[in-house]
Amino acid sequence: MEAYESRECSYASNSTLQGLIEQAELDSFDYPFYAPYKDEVETIVQTEGSFDPDTIKLFQMNWDERDNDDDVCFDAYSSGKHVARTMRAVLEQMLVSHFQLANSVVDYLFQRYAYHLACHFLVQKGKFC
Repeated sequence: MEAYESRECSYASNSTLQGLIEQAELDSFDYPFYAPYKDEVETIVQTEGSFDPDTIKLFQMNWDERDNDDDVCFDAYSSGKHVARTMRAVLEQMLVSHFQLANSVVDYLFQRYAYHLACHFLVQKGKFC
């Protein structure tokens, strides 16, 4: 727990990514992501009417799909790098386009992200709900 709570691992210590990105640019970045609640999905499905499900079940999934243990992250460093690479595949072009970042800055950004993820995995496993 100590490592995750340390200043070195804190998002607050990044102070707008150590001056690499201006606060105004960061504030203007909009990443449109929405995860609906179960009730919302049920309402939309019933309203649309194409099918009538008997039940809708939710399940949890680890952030690192390679890690199938429920409680412990066995290799926080490897999992952090893997999840960061996955997110890079999704976000890189949006970040480069919006912030006009050089490749070296993007590399640094995702290395820092992998580090923060590894710190998180040392304390708690990441799960999608």
